[in-house]
Amino acid sequence: MRPTTPLKMILVLATSCLSQKDCSALRSSGNESSLATSQARIYQPGFYQVLRGSIVSRRATYRFKVPVQRAGERMRVVFQAGQGLLRLHAAGIRRPADSRPTEIRFGGRPGFEAEADQKVGSDPVAISVQRGDEIGIAFEIEGAVAANSFERFPDGSSEPGSHVFDPPGAASSPFRRGIGLVAIEIEGAGGRAIVAVGDSITEGFITGHDDLRDSWPAVAQAMLGLPVVVAAVSGQGVDDALQSVERDVASIGGVTDCVVLLGTNDLADHPDTYIATRLETLARRLRSSCQVWIGTLLPKEWTPRGSYPLVEQRRQGVNDWLRKSNVRVIDFDSALRDPVSPHRLLPGAGADGIHLSARGHRLVARKLVEALGLPAGTPPHGDFAGRAALAQ
Repeated sequence: MRPTTPLKMILVLATSCLSQKDCSALRSSGNESSLATSQARIYQPGFYQVLRGSIVSRRATYRFKVPVQRAGERMRVVFQAGQGLLRLHAAGIRRPADSRPTEIRFGGRPGFEAEADQKVGSDPVAISVQRGDEIGIAFEIEGAVAANSFERFPDGSSEPGSHVFDPPGAASSPFRRGIGLVAIEIEGAGGRAIVAVGDSITEGFITGHDDLRDSWPAVAQAMLGLPVVVAAVSGQGVDDALQSVERDVASIGGVTDCVVLLGTNDLADHPDTYIATRLETLARRLRSSCQVWIGTLLPKEWTPRGSYPLVEQRRQGVNDWLRKSNVRVIDFDSALRDPVSPHRLLPGAGADGIHLSARGHRLVARKLVEALGLPAGTPPHGDFAGRAALAQ
């Protein structure tokens, strides 16, 4: 018998439309009625996150829950290695009604090996989901795995050993950082899909021990009943975004709109004209993939470095430039600033003077819905993301 060759899969990232015609139809339409006429069954993102960190894991099973606002009958899943070799031994995905995960396979096999930073996409998985479902995913890995920088999955857990198809056992413990899982792509009727590009504010940082359902993209997603996925990284600035735009944003298939809320991390280091022109360059680079919207910078009540008066002057300069420019602008600043002290956030909207509270995220989501001209539907579980923390 010939020895089995270890599987080292090279990703052909499965995030493109089925045809260029499908992509063009989605991107050229600016309203829901046009999109509804498309009969194409395409893959669009139900979940997405950018993972730039790396941790080393012993052999263990990780479990997460992900809310989605896209209906479909099949899906694909993308994983990413960290700074070294990653072995994924098994993975499964399930709907809320399922007691046991459906197996995910990769090139017909239950797992894969991936080199540093490599992304691996799965075979299609036949599993039907509805808008508003919360998908459970479990995977058994060991080695270097890509990770984000803070906790945002409050239901996440880890357990030593092979337990993908088992319920959590006594050895299961909380694990709330996002690791390994990059994307869940759902095949269904073509529709509007939005990606939010930004920094920690868009990623959903409130205290560092958070719930991704409290982030403004997730709240807007629940309000609209449309996918609003996140291509945001804590600490990211305009230059970082430009360097990674093809990898982190343009590679997401089926996206129709890109909303950029970026630049606050650059205020201490660059003049407002530099930040504004770099945002314009970013918008130009994104236009081949999506309709682009740029958000004005939110009030920033203090700065961790540099002169605060200079930072505030530059913030206002960026916003003035955006309001006078030819780009599509969403004026988040006007929706969140205190009318008495415009350099401050509305009372209750801030967490620490820079990052938003859950209420602040809700206000951003409402402004997004208003700016895009889309009707806000009734969320499946009541108050937007079903979170008491979002109440006024």
